[in-house]
Amino acid sequence: MSNTDFISEESSKVEIGEGLVDLDEKYGDNPCRKSMSNIIWGFIFTIMIFNFLGLQYILPTLGVGLLCIGFRDLRKENKALNAAWIFSIINMGLHVLNLIYINTPMSVNFKISGAIIFILSVFQVSFLLIFRKGLKNIFQKADTNPTRDPLLWLVIWSVIVKICAITELGSIWFIFIPLLFFYFYSFRSLCRLSDDLVGSNYRPSKVISRISSKKFVWGYMIGCAFIVTICCVVSNNIRLD
Repeated sequence: MSNTDFISEESSKVEIGEGLVDLDEKYGDNPCRKSMSNIIWGFIFTIMIFNFLGLQYILPTLGVGLLCIGFRDLRKENKALNAAWIFSIINMGLHVLNLIYINTPMSVNFKISGAIIFILSVFQVSFLLIFRKGLKNIFQKADTNPTRDPLLWLVIWSVIVKICAITELGSIWFIFIPLLFFYFYSFRSLCRLSDDLVGSNYRPSKVISRISSKKFVWGYMIGCAFIVTICCVVSNNIRLD
């Protein structure tokens, strides 16, 4: 199964709107595989933006949806991951506001200030740090130590990228290429992080899922597409001064 298939839920005991989902029974020796996969792909699609073929709209929309369902499954593990779930919901709202901004005359009449860019950057870094703290708590609960700490390096990478974007150093190829390489290396290490829980006594808490992950993500993406369509139609009928 592809990692981008939202980790289909057909083998779950629980149907939509019913009971409890046992992640351990579903994923055996690696009970966090589903949630971690959704979270990792979510960060991959939202941190790095690809400005071609409309991917700058599609991938971030998919990414924020994956982050939300990933943290939704882990929100009962500890306070940090519950906070990360709240951050993911806020992130969904911010993404909708961004779509409205770039698809209306607001993007022409109002330029994003440095203060807003700084606040959004702090939000993203805080999101990663909270996720890191939540994972550390899981490993402590499992009485095992992770073999790597890719989230710390990803936080450092995010800060460096923001600085390069502000100073326009990112346009220099011998700076851009190492940053791109480190980006993929960090996520590769992050993908392997949940494997450290294999064989441990850790068992995740059961969570209530009233809406399947696939329907949640598709519903969010369709909703965003509808908002973008409305913004484009309205904007085409507004005469700019």
